[in-house]
Amino acid sequence: MNDSDCDSPRPTPEQFEEYVLSWLRAAPAQLKSFHAERRQLLQGLDGEYEIDVAVTLELMEMKFLILVECKRWKNPVKREIVAALHQRMISLGAQKGLIAATSGFQRGAIQFAQAHGIALVNFASASTAWIAKSMNAPKQPPAWTRLPEFIGWLHSLTEDGKIRYSNISARNPEYLRAALWPGNDVA
Repeated sequence: MNDSDCDSPRPTPEQFEEYVLSWLRAAPAQLKSFHAERRQLLQGLDGEYEIDVAVTLELMEMKFLILVECKRWKNPVKREIVAALHQRMISLGAQKGLIAATSGFQRGAIQFAQAHGIALVNFASASTAWIAKSMNAPKQPPAWTRLPEFIGWLHSLTEDGKIRYSNISARNPEYLRAALWPGNDVA
């Protein structure tokens, strides 16, 4: 999945962050409190950081902080970018992190993210979720499918090292919930 897979226009940076925020707002289940806000300035141990989206939630009397970075780039996200988010998580005391990108991720970034509990989501046109099983099927999904304009592909590694993609959207938040909320495992 990459940016060239998108047939629809690219969102503005603000629209991109708002789509990711809508997925996060749809994901909470049985939380005591949930708050997500764009463009947060947070004070860490080693300075102030601007975070694209900061999520705070309370689950079973415990408070959690999730840092979200949105990368609207042309090239795949490298390991160093994921490591930088990990360092911010340590400085700010965040329990989880997520990077949403329009360009996908290099394998090293996926491996680092998996090792450190950081979720990676490729932002793509919803038409990338359309799977045609017939040779004569239309290349684009029919209107009756009611797909959103954009979706996300959550990246994770299987036990044998293969990359697994799980579809997420505001209507389908289960995989994102499993990747981010404490006590859940990615299916």
